[in-house]
Amino acid sequence: MPEASTGQQKWPNSSPQRRPMACHTTNASKLNEMDYEALPHPPYSPDLLPTDYHFFKYLGNFLQGKRFRNQQEAENALQEFTEFRSRDFYTTGINQLISH
Repeated sequence: MPEASTGQQKWPNSSPQRRPMACHTTNASKLNEMDYEALPHPPYSPDLLPTDYHFFKYLGNFLQGKRFRNQQEAENALQEFTEFRSRDFYTTGINQLISH
């Protein structure tokens, strides 16, 4: 796996070069013949909580254009982001879940 360097540490590159697996029409037909149903891929990443979508949307905007020379700078930026969000910020994200 290729690595990215932050100057102090090397981090594995998490963007794989391989294409994701997909259910081709012939495979779907075969599954259908066997009375299996191919389920669609969920619209969101299954390893994230639904409340994370609100959080990460604004975190992404906050981090846009920023560059970090090391991990400590990145951690400081995350801490700055979370400390200066109001209670209403988190309440809004939770209420959006309830309304969906």
